[in-house]
Amino acid sequence: MLSSNLAGTYQRYKEDTNAIATYLVVTAKSFGYNLLPDDNSVQKPPKNKNKNKPKSNKSKTKAKSNKKQLRDAARRVPQQQRVQVLPIKEFLSLAAYITTRIKSPYKVPLSVLSTLKRAIDARRKSNLWFKTNEANEESDEGHVHFIGILEGVYDILKPHSQALHQVETDEDLEIDNIFANLELEEPSEAFLNSPGTKPELKEPRKKYEAESMEEKFEMLFAAFSLFDDIFRIYGFVRNLWDQYHTGKSDLITVSVTSNTAIDMVRRLEQEFFKQFSSAKEPKEVINMLFHIKCLQQGVLPDPKPAHVGSVPFNIDMYETATFLLMDMLSLVSSFADVVTPKHTPIYRQGFFGTYDPKTDRAKMSNVQQFQEDKIIFAAAFTDLCFLAKCKDNIPAEDELTRGIRIMVNDRKIHIWTLFAARLFIDVHHLLRADIGIPFKQLQELGSKIKDTWNTTLRFRGSLELSTWPPHNDMVIEETMIKLIDEWLFEDRIQLTMKRTVRNVPVPDGDFHLFRQHPLLCGLFAFSLRMRFHEYGVDYANAWGAVLYTSHLYNAVQQEGYCQKPWMDLEMLIGTQTPEKVFVGGKPTNTDAYLKHFSLCMGHSVTQYARDRRRQGTVASRGGPRGLSTVGQVTTILRDRYCENAELHDSSLEAIEQVINANYEVDLDTEDDAEAAEPGLLFINLKTRDKKQAKEHLRKKVKHSAQLSLVEMLYALSVSISREAPLLAFDYFELHRTCWMVLDILQKLLHERILKYYSPGYLETKTQLPWVVGYIFRVASEGQHASMQLPGLKKLLRDATLGDELLACAGARLQYLIEDETMGTQMDLQVQNVAWQGRMMFPVEDADGNVVKVGTKIDLGEYELILQGDDRAGQV
Repeated sequence: MLSSNLAGTYQRYKEDTNAIATYLVVTAKSFGYNLLPDDNSVQKPPKNKNKNKPKSNKSKTKAKSNKKQLRDAARRVPQQQRVQVLPIKEFLSLAAYITTRIKSPYKVPLSVLSTLKRAIDARRKSNLWFKTNEANEESDEGHVHFIGILEGVYDILKPHSQALHQVETDEDLEIDNIFANLELEEPSEAFLNSPGTKPELKEPRKKYEAESMEEKFEMLFAAFSLFDDIFRIYGFVRNLWDQYHTGKSDLITVSVTSNTAIDMVRRLEQEFFKQFSSAKEPKEVINMLFHIKCLQQGVLPDPKPAHVGSVPFNIDMYETATFLLMDMLSLVSSFADVVTPKHTPIYRQGFFGTYDPKTDRAKMSNVQQFQEDKIIFAAAFTDLCFLAKCKDNIPAEDELTRGIRIMVNDRKIHIWTLFAARLFIDVHHLLRADIGIPFKQLQELGSKIKDTWNTTLRFRGSLELSTWPPHNDMVIEETMIKLIDEWLFEDRIQLTMKRTVRNVPVPDGDFHLFRQHPLLCGLFAFSLRMRFHEYGVDYANAWGAVLYTSHLYNAVQQEGYCQKPWMDLEMLIGTQTPEKVFVGGKPTNTDAYLKHFSLCMGHSVTQYARDRRRQGTVASRGGPRGLSTVGQVTTILRDRYCENAELHDSSLEAIEQVINANYEVDLDTEDDAEAAEPGLLFINLKTRDKKQAKEHLRKKVKHSAQLSLVEMLYALSVSISREAPLLAFDYFELHRTCWMVLDILQKLLHERILKYYSPGYLETKTQLPWVVGYIFRVASEGQHASMQLPGLKKLLRDATLGDELLACAGARLQYLIEDETMGTQMDLQVQNVAWQGRMMFPVEDADGNVVKVGTKIDLGEYELILQGDDRAGQV
């Protein structure tokens, strides 16, 4: 069964009515009601059809045995799990009994009325769709009967409800964003735990379920609710893509959220067919509802004579057809009939007509709109089929591709596949002539990733590190760079088609599918971002420059030697958290700088105890510390889109848990969308009392059961939009910058370092990040002259001398950090690697004189060529 957040309208209705039934019975019994039968609901054995025939002793013995087994089974059932069905007619009598026995100060919880109202609204909405007609008059009567009972209970209980607060309505809150037209549902809380004074109720030994209508009518209610939920999800996702088109959201956010929406629809579909075994397949359910609606309107479901061969249903019912995905069923079914696992027909461009993105769709007739949908889907169907055959090597599979594969191999068309097809076509309607922009963005991302990786390799040169063996480079090349080359700079789908079918015409140029499938582009971009983020963090941890430079940066900031913020490191510390970067928070004094740095190196904290004798370095059980990948939601989706793992259900449930735990906190971020970063989605409230409106939402999401499907998707989109920039952070580039900064510092501080250490303080170039440790050790020794560390040339007795290296390092960082107002553009050529950045620092020669612009400086392994404007001897 679906969890509360992932359940649709029908499942929530069942939960609500069952909760009302339990509340009525338990509350009535607490007031002395004892007219209900108190037996346990145990399924009795079926009656013997041959009851008139004499039974043999053997049959009697067997019957007694079966009866005993049923009785014993009932006793073994935990009391709190026993369920009894409450007839719907008892609702009114129980509600009336409760109100006649109510004594002050007990009041009916407002949550009871809210839940009743939601159940009534669900029934009423379905009843309006199934209006009275000859085809479903009996069903309509059943709906009206159930609605009348629930409304009667509501009217009886309302005068006795808690008068603490007035129940807010949807009109009290206006949300000015993609949530604008969303119908907000009132919360359904645990009735017996509601605040206020109430009778002492013990935990019920039974759970009560409300009586249901006859299955065929209940199925109609559930089927309508299913498509109504799908339609609301569709409206939200469509708004997301409109946000992307207008530049208010990013491709990764809308793509991952859209694909998750398809997962939600699949779960709803599975739950429906699990509950109603009489419904055989989606096509049957869709046709049944469409026929009922046609009869209600007094028209035939078959196409009109003028449209036979072009539209397979009555075009006058086009709105109903789109609501039920009837139009998508017609399109997808027509292509499913001509494709097999071993044969994929090649679509000839223009066979159904030519798609003109400049045409105004709003001015098209229903027939023209359906024809345009057919052209769009037909143009991509062949490519989708060949993409589905590349499952093992596909970069990041979307649900439409998976649905096509299932359709081809198993000959099954699911509702979620039709929903995916609807989104695919509708993205075309929204983007029109801009449909190819997402692929351009994907190619640009692939190029940037390749460039930063190749630059990193050239920057590293011949340096080798035991913690970064050559195998790691091969993994990155195979799983990221090769993927970019084969899919973004070679048309893998076209190559597969040409190997499979001879003389295949290239449809409208290369990368035909990618240029018309933004959802696939967005998922591929997420996959690349995720890999890029993981590999960047691993690389930074292996070489150490990023983490140890962060410690140096914090130290000189704390001591006041560097006033300017280094934005890249500030972002790193903010996203990784100071607790992670500094092992327990930012240190604030010279002893703490060395202590936290040593902990990062893998030294135990016990060696710093005041009463401990110094016996050398003690290794930490946790080993060296490092950075970690960030993003809770994106990490959950990692295997799904990077490895194409079959984690559809588990991913959805894991996302739900994360959102339940963090969504209330998310509401406390920005007050206005204008104050947020570009491209990120934040809640923007427009009410007379913004604080009150925010409190309404905070109250609404306090319990997980209060989030609807659409609200879950909204929370997911907000989470991804916040985590996406974290994945874009270039750890490779930051490593190169930090390594270069440390190298410059080491060269410029070399003479000063030799005052305290022997010339062999760095044995190899790979130990360059250890310079930070030497600086901290000297500073710490200056504060504790009685301590001597190996490698220290002389005992420092003057505390001010201990700060010399730290102060010098801070002065250098003060000028190295980027400053747009004071800095100048400078090109550094290091081992034939071009590096550009706005930096500000004085460069001194061996004698301490400031070097002028244009001077070549020999730093041993590096050669710096300084270019820029001379400002008082600073470059």
